[in-house]
Formats: sequence, structure tokens, C-alpha cells
Amino acid sequence: MSGASQAATDTPGNVRREILSLLAENIPAELIARDRWLVWKLEARDGKLTKIPYCATKPHAPASSTDPATWATFSSALATVEDGKCDGVGFVLGDGFAGGISGVDLDDCRDPETGTIADWALTITDTLNSYTEISPTGTGLKIFARGTLPPGGRRKGLIEMYPGDRYFTVTGHHLPGTPKTVEAREAQLAALHAETFRRNGTRTTTFPRPAGPVDLDDVQLLNRARHAKNGDRFDRLFSGDWSDYQSRSEADLALCSLLAFWTGNDHSRMDRLFRQSGLARGKWDTRRGAQTYADLTIRKAISTTIETFKSRGIDDRKPQHHPDDENRAPSSFARTDAGNAELFAFKHGGDVRFDFTAQVWRIWKTHYWALDRDGAVQRMAKATIRARLTDGAGINHDEDRKHEVRWATQSESRRGLDALLALAQSEHPLAVSGDDWDRHPWLFGVQNGVIDLQTGLRRDGQPGDGLTKVSPVIYDPAATCP
Repeated sequence: MSGASQAATDTPGNVRREILSLLAENIPAELIARDRWLVWKLEARDGKLTKIPYCATKPHAPASSTDPATWATFSSALATVEDGKCDGVGFVLGDGFAGGISGVDLDDCRDPETGTIADWALTITDTLNSYTEISPTGTGLKIFARGTLPPGGRRKGLIEMYPGDRYFTVTGHHLPGTPKTVEAREAQLAALHAETFRRNGTRTTTFPRPAGPVDLDDVQLLNRARHAKNGDRFDRLFSGDWSDYQSRSEADLALCSLLAFWTGNDHSRMDRLFRQSGLARGKWDTRRGAQTYADLTIRKAISTTIETFKSRGIDDRKPQHHPDDENRAPSSFARTDAGNAELFAFKHGGDVRFDFTAQVWRIWKTHYWALDRDGAVQRMAKATIRARLTDGAGINHDEDRKHEVRWATQSESRRGLDALLALAQSEHPLAVSGDDWDRHPWLFGVQNGVIDLQTGLRRDGQPGDGLTKVSPVIYDPAATCP
């Protein structure tokens, strides 16, 4: 049934309310196929308009979302509404599908006159990325997703989440930019629930965090990115090669995450550089509610980029001092314990961190920061001094060579190595606090990368993620539930 975008409904007490008419052709087949339908009437109860459920085949008899005997087929519910006996149809959430159908209700997030949707609501619709439609009054959104919800909270502020025993009104007014089908979103539902109903009673929404401008022009910045340790991956993505990813959208997010690091979370510069890449295409400017695909993708990337090129003051492999000389010779560092510590940080600043809170060393293991359990940091310290010894032996000036070799030899002692590591603990960027680890609730580490629970996409882990834990499984997006 298609009709005017809105219909006026009279209610007891002469209360009149505009509601959206039913667009049955837009309702997902996954919902229509299930006999979990009822109808509703907009009635005044205690001075408040309420959507009261009724049986589709007996519109004078009350229905219940917990009594299957009061449910009916979609065709029965549609016929009752078309006959003018009720105001709309509703679908009962729950176990009608494998994994169940859960619903997320976002209240007072849409301007019915302009269609503008609040940013916080767009973040949620984009996170769940499943069938979403406009509520009957035009002021809210309803999301249908396949998956269950953890026990606990169901309503907080303007957000409601239900795995069953509730019915959701259905209008068929699909929100552009969201899927037209009900998608499996178990992990995303769980993450949203955890974020919304966290124990301290507050919900935090991740927003972009600008880190300040980077003092390099675009050509210089791209050159630095291409010559970094992960430069091959950056170059492939920037050239348009997305063969390492499940979809082009996943590759878009991966490139934007790299650009977020290199630009210091500069939204406009990320957009400008992405448009120069081989991944740029028409989809970049398509609308997703009040925002574009470009804006949403950039915001996601920024929200997960904690450590940036600018925040370190140098590239992703070197500490802050001597930013313009990446090939600085070991012998150029002071012949002191502090100089050895600075050299260690210079050589291993991208691979090592010292946690001042726990008083432990961590080393970078492809996707996460692992505890040093086998003396890896001490071996790095020995290698650092031996590099100094090798470099010193090649100095042309006799006196300088003698002093450098002597100092390097002395530094190989137990006392020298202990002093190096003790002083390196406070060197940038090695020194961190325990609060710097595992602070992003949307990132989940697995053996082959990091899953962004806001999008369900896998990407390579980044040092700035701050993850110290990974699940002992390999993520396979094509795997089926056993």
C-alpha cells in the first residue's frame, strides 16, 4: 500500500496526530515471510498517545507480543490497515529467525520537517548497518538486525534495545543508505549494548579527535607514508589495490585509518588525499542520511586512531629527537648512559613500550602489544650497543674511533645494559601509562588482525590501537555458525 507520506489519525478525546502511511513494498521479505505480525491503533491513554496492539484478524481484540496466538500473517495485518480498521502494522521481535531478530529504537533523533538525523543516531545506524526505517511519527528510527542481545539494560535515554517479547511498529519508510535487508549483526549488537549500558551509567560516543596540523605538504606526507614500515600496504591501497580485503568498503576504511595517522586526524585533509587515491569513486559522495559515505568512513577511521604522526612528533618508527635524520649514526649519540638510552629509543621506538603503571616491557607483535616474556628487550639493548661498536670501528678519525669503541665496549657490561634499559623507560615514545592500553571499546583483537565492532570489518592492527589482548582465533567472515 502506497499513499500520502502522512495520514491524519483521530484518537479518543479529539487528539489528532500525523503518522506516516504504510509503504509495504519496502518491508524486507525476511520479515514478511514470518507469521509474527499484529496491528496497532494510536490511542490516548492517560493523556498520552500510545500505539496499542490488536489482533490482525480480530482488530477489536487486544494482542500481546508474548502470545503467539494473537499474531498473524503480514497479509492479514496489511488487509486490516488497508480497510482502515487500524493505523499500522507491527512485527514481534524474537526467535522467528536463526539467531533471532532484535530491534533498536532511536527516539527523537530525526527532524520530520527537514529529515535531518542527529549524528549520534547516524553513528548507531552505520554501526549496525542493517535494515533501518523511519518511525510512524517521523521523529525516530527503528533498526532490525539478526542476533541476540546480552542480558541487562533495555532502555537508556533515547535508546531502546530488545531481543524479543516486544513488537516494533513497521512503516516501510526505509532510511536511505542502510541495507534493505535484515543483516546478521551479533557482534555489533553486543558492542552497542555494552557501550550503552556500561556499569558506570554513562554512555560515551566516539567523536573525531583532531591532533593538530602536520607540517608537511601532501607530496612530502605521501612520500613518508610510502617509505614507512607499512609503506607497501599504504602504496597498494593508495593505488587502488583492494585485493587484501573482503570488500572495497573495508579497503576504504583501511586507507582512511592510515591517512588518519599521517594527517593527525585532519578530516578535510584525509578527504582530499583519499580523492587522489585509486580507491576514489562515485560512492564516496553518496548520501547516508544527513551525511555522506565519505564523512562516515573518515569519522570511523578517526575514532579508532589514537596515536598519530603529529602526536608523536615524528614518523611511526622513530622517537621525537632528530626528526630530520632517520639515518643518524649510532656514534653521533652522547657517550653516556643517557645517550645509549636515546639510541635505543631511536632504533626501537616503533617496537617497544615501557608500562610505568605495571613496570613491564611490551613489544609489538604484528597486531598487538605483547608482554616481553623471553628477554626480547634485553636482546634489543645488546644489539643496540653492538651496532654502536660496529659503527665506531668504522670512524676514520683515530682518536674519535678509539673513544667510541672504548665506550661501546664498556656499555656491553651488565652495568651498562642495566643503565641503558633503566633510562630508556622514560624515553619518548617508549614511556606509556597503563591507561593507554585497551581503551577503545570497539576494537577486538584476533590472530589475523583487529575487528572494528562498529563496522564488523577486519583490518591490520596498528600500534596506536593500544591492544594487549587477542582472541586465539582467526577471523573468517565467511565462516558459518557450527
